[in-house]
Amino acid sequence: MKRLLTLILTIFIFVSADAQEELMDIQLETMKGDSITIKDLIIDGNYTILDFWQTGCKPCIVQLNSFNKQLQELDNRNISMYAINTFEKEASINKMKEKFDWNFEIYCDKKGAFYDYFKSDQMVLPMTVILDENLEVVYQANGVKVWKFNDDGELFFNMDVAEEISNYMDKGDWSKLGTPVSDYFEIIDKNRQ
Repeated sequence: MKRLLTLILTIFIFVSADAQEELMDIQLETMKGDSITIKDLIIDGNYTILDFWQTGCKPCIVQLNSFNKQLQELDNRNISMYAINTFEKEASINKMKEKFDWNFEIYCDKKGAFYDYFKSDQMVLPMTVILDENLEVVYQANGVKVWKFNDDGELFFNMDVAEEISNYMDKGDWSKLGTPVSDYFEIIDKNRQ
């Protein structure tokens, strides 16, 4: 029995190491077309949020706008956030970045290899992945709940505003919408303990 447990543990360590090595070798592109890997993005001691998105995904835009508003808080908490666009060209990505005045780094996963590494059985965007300082996945979610800002500037959601939220997204009135990115801070804080 002891040998069996040792064998299982050894196999797990090798599989885990192989998966980690695979992640390190996946190529992304900067918006200037330069190749990079996750090793180039990681800042020692920081947790990393990867937000996979596409330009036609309205909930993706709402979430990226919410991240953009929280960049200082991310920095204060030693959290790196990278937007990973999947399958699209720089021209359409740049239009979105300029339109919304995003101040974070965007990387391209044109072949989807980076996305495929993390994806579950379904392709739902945005896909948010949180990695700890050892590049272990501590949280992953597909899709996001879009919330509405009330008159006090606080996010809220209930079924009464679901249609209103949909109308705002259809009209492109992004200023009234957000996602609760502070939930990600709580997940990281709990994991750091």
